[in-house]
Amino acid sequence: MTTPRPSGLPTLPSYESAYALTEKILGIDGVAELRGGRFGEVALLYPRCKITGLRLDDIQQGQQTLEVNVAAYYGYNLTELAQSITAAVADSDLCDVNSIDVVISDVVKLTQLKEL
Repeated sequence: MTTPRPSGLPTLPSYESAYALTEKILGIDGVAELRGGRFGEVALLYPRCKITGLRLDDIQQGQQTLEVNVAAYYGYNLTELAQSITAAVADSDLCDVNSIDVVISDVVKLTQLKEL
């Protein structure tokens, strides 16, 4: 299910679908957390809440790109981690996207994340 939006904006998936996808991504071994970008720009905005770490862009008419921004744990193969995240998004019922961009914005130690 999607939420109708003004023309020119990407189709927004339901909050439940987006939340389920974030839980699926956080369950992948090696993903430390979802990140919102430097200024919180990587997020899906809903009434009274937001889903951090996911952003939909409408590059051309009908051509949507989903950006997934994560922090990874140190010691994991980042290429395999990005492939696992891409597979999780492709298997989800989030929405029809033409491309998936995985951004690994940080690599953290397990103890470093717990201190934050």
